[in-house]
Amino acid sequence: MRTHPYCLYCAFRQAVKASSIATSDSARRLGAVLLSLLEIAKFSRTMDEPPAKLGTKVHEIVKLVTENPDPYEKVKEKSNELAREVARSIEVNGLMDAIELSIAGNVIDYVSLSVNTELKRRIFDAMSQGLFIDERNKLIDKLERINQNGEIIYLADNAGEIVFDEILIDFIKEEFDLRVILVVRGGPLVNDATLKDVEEIGMISKVDEVITTGKAMSGVLLDEVPSDLVKRMWKSDFIISKGQGNFESIEPLFGRGKVALLLRAKCSPVARELGVPLGSNVVKIV
Repeated sequence: MRTHPYCLYCAFRQAVKASSIATSDSARRLGAVLLSLLEIAKFSRTMDEPPAKLGTKVHEIVKLVTENPDPYEKVKEKSNELAREVARSIEVNGLMDAIELSIAGNVIDYVSLSVNTELKRRIFDAMSQGLFIDERNKLIDKLERINQNGEIIYLADNAGEIVFDEILIDFIKEEFDLRVILVVRGGPLVNDATLKDVEEIGMISKVDEVITTGKAMSGVLLDEVPSDLVKRMWKSDFIISKGQGNFESIEPLFGRGKVALLLRAKCSPVARELGVPLGSNVVKIV
């Protein structure tokens, strides 16, 4: 996905928010925002690269200037804690429900992390909204056609959300005899899930292997992740891609019918790319 003009504004907004979370030092906050603006201006010369790459650059600047390697650490811990509480109170009836729940879990990105009743309400609201593009049956059919002991790659998105991904992976492994390879970020960036988050919720024992992107990044930037990971993604039997950052960054893998996009279209550029209204829930095979 190419960067849209709105993505530049979004990157600036993220720089302001992240710097305010990262430090109380006003001079460092200002420095982080100004350097981010310079990077945004530089990035805007071509707009050919995915917005996930710009987001990565901006958040790395914020971490460097504020001298805070993980500004969202406490946010992620709270996300995982609240998600576990909510997950215990939700009844999931089969694989179709689990797919929808994993998408609804993406609302953790922007809810208040202080009240789990609010999180629970948002998740139920997202599930009751339904799917604007619903290709769950196609996804299940794809999984059924994979040979025994085949391998699928699951690209995780956010902390907290991974609690609901774990539920989906449990159903996949129960119904299909497949190896599930979980891919998480190689370092902290915003509230994206890392190996530490997976270990924290005990998810590491639910999958066959965990691979990281090698370093902190938004999405899975194919020109920056280890070459072995890129090769495995191309060779895998199927890929389940969660969230916008992954969608933005793995477009070269589309067009073969071997990627399932599970996401909530939370910004207008992504909604336009998918041809759906803003805020839509999507399961789409590409």
